[in-house]
Amino acid sequence: DPGFDPHEIMVSEAHYAGLKIEAWINPYRIKGTSDTGKIAKSSPAYEWLDTGKVIVLDNGIYYNPADEEVIELIVSGVEEVVSNYDVDGIHFDDYFYPTTDKSFDEKSYKSYCSAGGNLDLKQWRTENVNALVASLYSLVHQYKDKVFSISPAADIDKNINEYYADVKLWMRSEGFADIIIPQIYFGFKNEKMRFEKVADEWGALKRNDSVRLICGLALYKYGKEDEFAGSGKNEWLTDKDIIVRQKEYICTK
Repeated sequence: DPGFDPHEIMVSEAHYAGLKIEAWINPYRIKGTSDTGKIAKSSPAYEWLDTGKVIVLDNGIYYNPADEEVIELIVSGVEEVVSNYDVDGIHFDDYFYPTTDKSFDEKSYKSYCSAGGNLDLKQWRTENVNALVASLYSLVHQYKDKVFSISPAADIDKNINEYYADVKLWMRSEGFADIIIPQIYFGFKNEKMRFEKVADEWGALKRNDSVRLICGLALYKYGKEDEFAGSGKNEWLTDKDIIVRQKEYICTK
């Protein structure tokens, strides 16, 4: 306890400066490392090790999206924020299911099937994510003038087939998110994920009138080599007007 509330100060200073501030949350990811020794012993995640509620992979430690107590923990954590602080909204990062491996939640899925469930693994995982997202949308909307936004990965198919994040449903339906902000963190010369192509794919999705679509742009890449851009890897080193041109491109759509 530092003797003051850092979150309260951030919110008040942001509003004093005329800025909006949202609480940015990774819903399922606990650590970006497999070292369980780095989890605070006071954390629910530490208590839940070896229970099936927390799953350790080579690329990190994650809450099990199928577990009811996990869902309750995430929802109560969000409620703690929106009920105690004058944040303007809750924002979810792009971390949903971390793997397509069947062993990740095999026990939970078997329990679901034993109880009479008839969804296949992909449908079941997708519904787990949808249920959490819908619950949080409903919770946030109980508080005046607050929004719920999600920043999914830019690759639509990967969201749906690997992360089990049904961004097409969230875009076309009311009750999942107020704002979708895909992370279109690519330049115009990226070989596999060219900016215009990805932006157009998102713009072509059916969208409910209640949902805003905002493109997330990669200002942080300026002055750096874009490692996975192929022949366009030097674009952010040589071109100084990428963000300006991207804003112009978006505004013409």
